[in-house]
Amino acid sequence: MNSLKRITLALGALLVLGVPILAQAPPAAPGQTPAKGAGNGGGQGRRAGASTLPISVLNMMVTLKDEQKTKVTAIQDKLKTDVEAAAGDRMKIRELNTAANDDIKAVLTPEQQKLMAEKLPIVMLLNQSKAIRSGVLADVKLTSEQMDKIKTAAAATQEKMKAVAQADRRTKNPEILADFKTEVEGFLTAEQKETISKYHAPKAAPKKPTV
Repeated sequence: MNSLKRITLALGALLVLGVPILAQAPPAAPGQTPAKGAGNGGGQGRRAGASTLPISVLNMMVTLKDEQKTKVTAIQDKLKTDVEAAAGDRMKIRELNTAANDDIKAVLTPEQQKLMAEKLPIVMLLNQSKAIRSGVLADVKLTSEQMDKIKTAAAATQEKMKAVAQADRRTKNPEILADFKTEVEGFLTAEQKETISKYHAPKAAPKKPTV
């Protein structure tokens, strides 16, 4: 087994179980499009994992059957309700999110679990670095060749982040993520970049009805 595969599988196993990556702003509601400028990790006791991703992204990663989509949506909806009821209790929210990740994993077949373990770390890093937010990832329609390049870049980025001393992570890791974002952008077509740009573009406020 080569080093890249070992890195990917190890990171995947951690993230499927909901192990946090770098702390970011509070995530979006489960299964919904994350707020622009927000991350999917760490905020308010939440942990990165399948429970925080839109169904469209999960389906892109493992090709869900309709029955699985229904079950996963129900798990994410329940998590959203339970998190709101937890009223900011970080420990409780962390437990809820871990349980939701486990419940989603149980819905998947062994083969889908393997695919999730391989792809989830990459999806989370794309979102965390702002290279491709999870809310627009499915619309970007990455090719298999692009995913292979991103996978290699993601593994190298994770290795760099792991090598940073704890005291330096707040300043060094954003620089590493920015480099990863630039590298990923180099893999994308003009059309894909435009799709991402439109996602990030500010939406016009709805017009107030005239009296």
